[in-house]
Amino acid sequence: MNSKAITVSKTGGYRYSSFDSFKVIAALMVVFLHFPFNGTIGGIIGALSRIGVPFFFMVSGFFSYKEGCTTEIQREKSKKKVFRYLF
Repeated sequence: MNSKAITVSKTGGYRYSSFDSFKVIAALMVVFLHFPFNGTIGGIIGALSRIGVPFFFMVSGFFSYKEGCTTEIQREKSKKKVFRYLF
């Protein structure tokens, strides 16, 4: 395993640099989705950028699951996260 791929953050958690790169790509895809491009190239860019939102949620969802937590603890944490994102 590459030691540069996983680092310890200031809060004591782990950072996955490859996932950070994927999130940057997904964020750019979302921006391209909202920016109108003309012609055939615009259609191709628009079609490819449509996967940006689900891809971003999948990568972010990877970090919501913690091994070793019980289902009840995960459910409570998930409720808090959903409430935080909605409001």
